[in-house]
Amino acid sequence: MQASKDMTRMYGGPGLGLATVKLLLELHHSEVKVNSKNSEGTEFLFHLSFNYTMCTDGLANKAKLQKKLNDLTHLRVMVAEDNPVNMSLLKKLFTRWNIESIVAENGQEVVDRKTAV
Repeated sequence: MQASKDMTRMYGGPGLGLATVKLLLELHHSEVKVNSKNSEGTEFLFHLSFNYTMCTDGLANKAKLQKKLNDLTHLRVMVAEDNPVNMSLLKKLFTRWNIESIVAENGQEVVDRKTAV
């Protein structure tokens, strides 16, 4: 549900971000958890599990397995964000983590790019 027009004018967005996140997480069998404290702020948490098929032979391979699980360089992420400041921050984070990021300015651009990939 979209926030009121007053919210859009005050804060510069339609207020659909958390609803979109909730739906995407539900598709991955996860959920958003919220921790909020007055005068301190709000924290939104989620957990995603990825299936890796790997075989380990004893403790020597355990370290290699952990390193491979922590390696994010194989990921490609598409980011849809219409706020230039947020987009700049996300691009810097993904670059720091050696993750390839694909940038889209809105949902329609995501759909168009998804069908082109």
